[in-house]
Amino acid sequence: MIPDARQRREAVLTSGHAFVWASAGTGKTHTLTLRALYLLLTAPFDSRAQRTECRLLYGGASRAERLRAARAVLRRFVLTTFTRKAAAEMQTRLYGYLDALASAASLTALRERFPNDGQLREVVEATLGRLGGGEPFSRLQAGAEALGELATELRVCTLHSFAASLLQRHSIAAGIPPLAQFAEEDDPTLMNVGSQVVERWWQKVLAEPELLQDLEALIPILPQEDMREWFEAIYQHRRIADEMDFPAPDNHAIHALLAASRQLAQELAGAPSRATRVIQAGRELQVILASISNGQAFAWQDFCGYLERQSEVLFSSKRSQAVQKAIAALGAGSRFYEDDGLIYGLALQKCLAEEYPEDWARWRRLAGRFAKWAEDAAVRELGVVTFDDMVRLAARLLRENDAVRREEREQLWAILVDEFQDTDPLQLDLLESLLRRQPGDPELMGFFVGDLKQSIYRFRGADLPAIRGFVSRYSQVVQSTEVGEFQLTANFRSRPPITKFVNYFFERCVPLPNYPNERLEPVRKGATPMPEWRRLALAQQRGAVGARLESAGRETVRLIAEHHDQSGQDDAAYRDIIVLVSTHDELDMLLPLLEKAGIPAVSGGARTFCQQPEVLDVLNLLIAAQNPLDTLATGALLRSPLFGLSDVQIYGLLARLEPGEIFHGDAALPADLPAPARGRIEQLRRLVRERPGTALAMWLSQLREFIPMGLYAQQNIEGRGVARIDQVLAAFRRAVELGSLPPISWLLEQRDRARDRFDAKPGEDVSVTDESTAAVRVLTIHKAKGLQGKYVIVLGWQKALDKLKPREESSCHFQLTDADGHTVGGFKLPWGRLEVVSTDYRKAQKLNQQYEAEEAQRLLYVAATRAEDRLVLLSPHCQASPQGQLAEIPSPLQQDGGAGEACGGTLEVIVTLPPEPIQRPSGSAVRLRSPDAYAQLWRARLERAAGEAEPLLHQPSRLEPVEAEDKADLPDYVREKIDMASARAMELGTVVHRYLERHLQEPGYDAAKLEAVVSEINGGVSFPETIEKARVVLTDFYGGALHQRACRGRIEAREAPVFASWEGKAWSGVIDLVLREGDAVIGVDYKVMKMPKQLPAEYEQQRRVYQEVLRRLFPGQPVSFEFWWLINSPR
Repeated sequence: MIPDARQRREAVLTSGHAFVWASAGTGKTHTLTLRALYLLLTAPFDSRAQRTECRLLYGGASRAERLRAARAVLRRFVLTTFTRKAAAEMQTRLYGYLDALASAASLTALRERFPNDGQLREVVEATLGRLGGGEPFSRLQAGAEALGELATELRVCTLHSFAASLLQRHSIAAGIPPLAQFAEEDDPTLMNVGSQVVERWWQKVLAEPELLQDLEALIPILPQEDMREWFEAIYQHRRIADEMDFPAPDNHAIHALLAASRQLAQELAGAPSRATRVIQAGRELQVILASISNGQAFAWQDFCGYLERQSEVLFSSKRSQAVQKAIAALGAGSRFYEDDGLIYGLALQKCLAEEYPEDWARWRRLAGRFAKWAEDAAVRELGVVTFDDMVRLAARLLRENDAVRREEREQLWAILVDEFQDTDPLQLDLLESLLRRQPGDPELMGFFVGDLKQSIYRFRGADLPAIRGFVSRYSQVVQSTEVGEFQLTANFRSRPPITKFVNYFFERCVPLPNYPNERLEPVRKGATPMPEWRRLALAQQRGAVGARLESAGRETVRLIAEHHDQSGQDDAAYRDIIVLVSTHDELDMLLPLLEKAGIPAVSGGARTFCQQPEVLDVLNLLIAAQNPLDTLATGALLRSPLFGLSDVQIYGLLARLEPGEIFHGDAALPADLPAPARGRIEQLRRLVRERPGTALAMWLSQLREFIPMGLYAQQNIEGRGVARIDQVLAAFRRAVELGSLPPISWLLEQRDRARDRFDAKPGEDVSVTDESTAAVRVLTIHKAKGLQGKYVIVLGWQKALDKLKPREESSCHFQLTDADGHTVGGFKLPWGRLEVVSTDYRKAQKLNQQYEAEEAQRLLYVAATRAEDRLVLLSPHCQASPQGQLAEIPSPLQQDGGAGEACGGTLEVIVTLPPEPIQRPSGSAVRLRSPDAYAQLWRARLERAAGEAEPLLHQPSRLEPVEAEDKADLPDYVREKIDMASARAMELGTVVHRYLERHLQEPGYDAAKLEAVVSEINGGVSFPETIEKARVVLTDFYGGALHQRACRGRIEAREAPVFASWEGKAWSGVIDLVLREGDAVIGVDYKVMKMPKQLPAEYEQQRRVYQEVLRRLFPGQPVSFEFWWLINSPR
């Protein structure tokens, strides 16, 4: 007997609307499919059927009549789900039921075929009861057969596809151009629609005198890059334009703020002498307050900048005791320095009202005009209906066009929504606009299936408070009292040991709302191992984050190999296993380890698409075919498997031909070039010549034939290489046909996405394997929702636990729904020398942090409920003593391993040492015992090196030949110290460089932004002291002389790549910053070190090369190149 059988029966057979809340493993899709089957089979009994052909499904005299009736029935219903894969699975299940019903010899035979599916029997019996006499089962079979034949005509789709089809049916009413392109999810051709819309806006501004006048007045104080950031943010979040209306400053509050600040400045300046940063902050505040008292220009702007720069000193949760004491001494005035949002908001209001009144009013006017113009700009200006616009425009059409709404409602009898917990406010608006019943409307039934505990897609807009608000007002929307809510808890997936742990953990350790009423009740019986939490021994936790993570990866490999051995080394056992990770870093770390160990693996969710070698090869192939001047693409292509030339061969080829002539010329190729490479170059030359006269689709087909698919297909068992190549070619074709961006610009953007930059979005990698492949499945927790495996290893368990205390996110905009259903929004954007923060930004930021923590709980729930028979939680690192809710879980202080029970005896905690590094057998090592043999080996190597041509590209910051210090004879501990110091310096330089690359012209250092920078570095930082050192360097830099120069100047380029031929050599490098100061152009290289007494030779070479490059880039203008020494930088 299934524990919740009554709830299931009532949910499927209800005559009204329903919300079905189905916990993990309880059969959400099965319930939805049976509900759809019941509605289809009983549609002829609906009162509305008598006016349609639906009534003939069981009474038609011929097969043709029954097919027409079946088509009419199928068109009355829509089933929506979250992904196309889920939609296909649902359609397959439904067809399977219809086919089984049509082909069953008798009702008894049907029951025997589905002995454990009591709900199916109930659906069939309920339908037979309504058919009445006259061989009802045979009539039911005839109707089911007709429905099965046309089952593909049932609309089973995503909500976005439903919205798109609605817009296409009513394109004129919706204002959609006839040839508009409808986006697909994550379509790379449409990644930069916001940027393209802003480009069209600039054209509009230049064409309208009023707008142009406002723009010209703002240019002296607002850099163009700030304007662009605002416009792109407003395009994504229209509410920003409404949130720019700040109240007039409260003079009473300003007076109290200044009094408190004067007292605080005195307290800070008088802090103990060892608190140098605190004293400096106090003195700086005294100077700024004096300038405010004296009425100096832009004094309030300086005060705002001070609050930004000193935010870590004054407002951080880790602020010093001296600062806490000083703030406590303020009495009632301490409220200003307990809430940085309050004080900064008042200072900003005062600054904008008194120092920028006309400029801010002008900017608000310009931003408001843009927000109104941009609302449908993608459709109007670019002919593109973006993924979000589909739903927004469809909801607006239903809400504002009564004729369209009535027509859609008359066609539909019911809409069924799967994965309801993942809907966002736009999708809820679409559903509400469709379901809202007006006087005279026929009833449209709603059926929703979901599990709020599995809502883990906030990054895609899923909004639980908005969903709860939709449910609470649903009866009023549909004007019906027949709205049922049903709770399913019978779990068909996991064995009792797993459900016991899940129930204990999420009721007591990480309590989920209302969980006692939603405890899993296992249907499957049998003894299986207790869930394990395998934690690496504390002694192994020292060292680099990447090394600790790899240790966990090695333990995962060991567990998989152990399972394989216990299964008699049957490779089919690999498909039993799912490995779940929390981050893409974990995914990228684990896959090479599995490959090295010879374990077949398939994965999904890796954000590495544009970084795959074959993707880069095809992008470079397309770029080289389009642009003869792109030497980077030409060189990379020649080196790729498409041609397979060595650097020496490429150097020889470039010595005889210009890069642009290789693929776009007809000059003879060198005779000493390998014959296969010559043939392929000639073949590509023909393709390039034929491009102008060949249809794009045909040319891309020929280009695909040119690519050696077999070479890429053998890279993995899934054939992903071929799938990636096809995806690039298809995306390029869509981009060219769309025409909103020149083809070469699109190609360069895609290639840039592969660069390791903070704003890079390399795209999600493809997955072309089904679950039947004999391979381990490696997935992010988000990708695993809806899946299950016999043996689940949660490699990302510790990372998921860490998210229970999320860091404060510093986003440019928040738009959230609070518990009362009200929208809470806020923005934070640069405006010249100011950071403009909206009134409710801090409130929205804190609410977002709360929602992040709540979603982290749900992420743990999803991870813990995927396993059927065995569950292993793996911690790549652990703290000495868990806190708070997890305090009862023992800490593994033993260094030699150990085990114990936790969570009320439902979890086994195992302390283990990580396995040794995985070694791939290799016979290439050279062992030399005698000095003569050692000398002979190196003599041969030197002779070979002397015969090689010079490197194709030289680095300006490296002297050649490199005369590295010989460390071979040094003691091991000395070598390790040297290597460690070098690694620390390199890591610190990387962090500081990346922070300045993003935030150079901002008013001050921001600790939260440093955290964001560090979190986005692959693998994090290896040395704990790096963050503190970076903080010191950046705090010292901001407000200093170099920072002031950077703010006064105009940035011409950041991280500018350099390729130049000079003094007989080809040079390749990167200039950190190109800054214009007046008429002069200055190149800058950041050096995270003290200024040396004498400039090293390699730095002098770097200065000369880069200065020559700048001279060529800016002819006739004064240029220079500087090093900015960031440790003890001048103030």
